[in-house]
This record gives sequence, structure tokens and C-alpha cells, in this order.
Amino acid sequence: MVELEKLEQQERSLIAETEVLNIKLEKLKAKKRSIEALEIRIQKLLALKNELERCISELGESK
Repeated sequence: MVELEKLEQQERSLIAETEVLNIKLEKLKAKKRSIEALEIRIQKLLALKNELERCISELGESK
């Protein structure tokens, strides 16, 4: 009976550890999505910066 109780306790511990790891995994996935969204925003801002610099250059040349 003692062996069964030990196994049941191990099972509960493993279930609890798995739940904690799943929570950590979800947090990491959310951080990854945030980073990816930031990367896209940065790419768009860099494209806009390049376009503005091109327009400024063209305006300077047309004077």
C-alpha cells in the first residue's frame, strides 16, 4: 500500500510540474509573438524612413 501511495504522490507531483511548465511555455509563446510583432513594426518603420529619405533627396535635387 505504501508503494501505491508513493506512486500516486509522484503522479500528483508530475502533474503539478507539467502544469507549471505549460504556463511558462504559454508565457514564452506570448513573448515570442510580441517580439515578432515588434520586428514587423520595426521593418515598416525602416521602410518608411527609407522612403522619407528618398523623398527628401529628390526634393533637394529638384531645387
